[in-house]
Order: sequence, then structure tokens, then C-alpha cells
Amino acid sequence: MPWKCPACSTPIRQQLIATGHESPHPACIYRCSVCRLELVLSDDGSNMVVAPLPDDVDADDKIA
Repeated sequence: MPWKCPACSTPIRQQLIATGHESPHPACIYRCSVCRLELVLSDDGSNMVVAPLPDDVDADDKIA
């Protein structure tokens, strides 16, 4: 399966080769070389999706 960025369709094959994997590893975050989005394998393992943003900001710390 050709693994591609969901935003720009750029293949991420080079990153897979660099990490020694034939297909994306569920625990790895990949970065699109064109649009620079961080990508992860979807829950069902069928495609790449944008990695979730960290939930580090407390609701009380947000500026209103």
C-alpha cells in the first residue's frame, strides 16, 4: 500500500525506509516532507491521519 500524507498526497516511503519499516508502525509519528504535518497510522491501520495535538493546556490557563 502506498502510504501518503492525507493533506497533500506526498508519499512517506523515505521515512519508512529510514526507520526500517515496510509499513507505518502504530507507535511512530511521521512528518510529511512537503506540508510538515505530523502523521500517525489510523486506528484501523488503513491510512495515515494527522497526529492528535497534545492536550497539555489546562482550561484555566487559556486566555479569554
